[in-house]
Amino acid sequence: MVGHERGKAMAVVGTIGPLGGIAGPGLGGLLTEAWGWQSVFFVNVPFCLVALLLMWRLLPNDTTKRHQPYDFVGSIALSAGALLLLLGLTSSYDLSLLFLIAGVCLLLSFPLIEKRVRHPLVPPAMFGKGDFTLPLAGVIASSIAGSGLGFIAAFFLQIDMGLSPAQAGFAVLAVPVSMMAASQIGGIITDRMGSRLAAMIGAAMGLLGLALLLPLQPDWSIADVMLRFVLIGFGQGLFASPANVAIMAATLHDYLGVSSAITNLLRQLGFALGPAIAAFMWRPDAIDSLESMRSVFSVLLVVQMITFTTTLRYRNPV
Repeated sequence: MVGHERGKAMAVVGTIGPLGGIAGPGLGGLLTEAWGWQSVFFVNVPFCLVALLLMWRLLPNDTTKRHQPYDFVGSIALSAGALLLLLGLTSSYDLSLLFLIAGVCLLLSFPLIEKRVRHPLVPPAMFGKGDFTLPLAGVIASSIAGSGLGFIAAFFLQIDMGLSPAQAGFAVLAVPVSMMAASQIGGIITDRMGSRLAAMIGAAMGLLGLALLLPLQPDWSIADVMLRFVLIGFGQGLFASPANVAIMAATLHDYLGVSSAITNLLRQLGFALGPAIAAFMWRPDAIDSLESMRSVFSVLLVVQMITFTTTLRYRNPV
């Protein structure tokens, strides 16, 4: 895509992934209410088959070949680090600390490995560019906040507000629906005014929405909660496109594919880390379970603050 159309293109790319991750809990509630929890797993099969068919029919053959060795060491360090980090947040206490330390060490070693190998996945100079690393940090932080919200909000709606799984799923769907409405707006703002403004507005709206949600009052109506969800979802939608544009703009042309892959890896890692962090912190059997839940939302609020902070250094104009 040419420069002045990147925002519109990234609005689509940057929304589809988060849309699936955040819509999952809401749709899961509706499916559980209608056909039981097993349907949450079976429903993935037809979607995967359709995705395979579309990729086979629509993706063009790549005739351009680069004759250089593949960086297996860097790839293994990045993938294994992400896996161990997730295992550390979801495994038993005896092993969790070991997995966490190993995962963090491997992820931190990735830039060092890239400096030593002859053909790195990512040029080492890019790790020192704030224009590249800060938007990446914003992507993973935004993904953690969004997916963590989708996970823990479902429990608040059902346990504390007394909603059914279908009602809770309907309420949570306000987030992805708002994202869809805001994504194209974010793309238009990015194309006309640069990535910084749209990203800042989106991150700020998400921050405000989480702050308004933090009191977690059980006597709220569904409308009270959904208004807050709409604000968060609209902010997520505004943020997605300029974040992707900022990353692409800071990437060397020959490494656009790798940059996109790392962006998606960090986004998916954020989707997995959000629920894992929420489950790690929330204690449903605690005397004051609601207060424990508020602590989770406080952490998500801090993570969203990180998202907003990264937007202050976006390169502008696009």
